[in-house]
Order: sequence, then C-alpha cells, then structure tokens
Amino acid sequence: MREYHFLRNQLYRDHSTTVDVLLQSGKSGMSQEAQKILDDFPATREEMYDYDCVVAFDPIGRPLVPHR
Repeated sequence: MREYHFLRNQLYRDHSTTVDVLLQSGKSGMSQEAQKILDDFPATREEMYDYDCVVAFDPIGRPLVPHR
C-alpha cells in the first residue's frame, strides 16, 4: 500500500500528469487525490485509449468486467 500512496502522490503533484484512480477497496464518496475517481475499469478498447499508462497495485482477484 505504501507504493500506491507514494506513486499516487508523486503523480498527483506533477501538474503535467492527469491521474484517474480506481480503488477497488474504496467506499463510494471516499476522498482520493485524483482528477477523476473511476467507478469501474474502462470496459472497451476505446476507453482504454484515453490512457498512456495503467498501474495496478495488488488488485482484488475478481473480474474487472463481467464475462459475456
């Protein structure tokens, strides 16, 4: 968890970087240092194209999207 906090804070303080956060264990309305709090992982390739980098720290072992 310390690695997550360190990276999140460093990126958030860098004004040339946009930080969106999806915290799987977070509660709705929980405060996070981010420009945007995500409710779900991007579901399509087109949504993923908005990101240059995705970092996952100790993700919860459940599917990000339901099987279709």
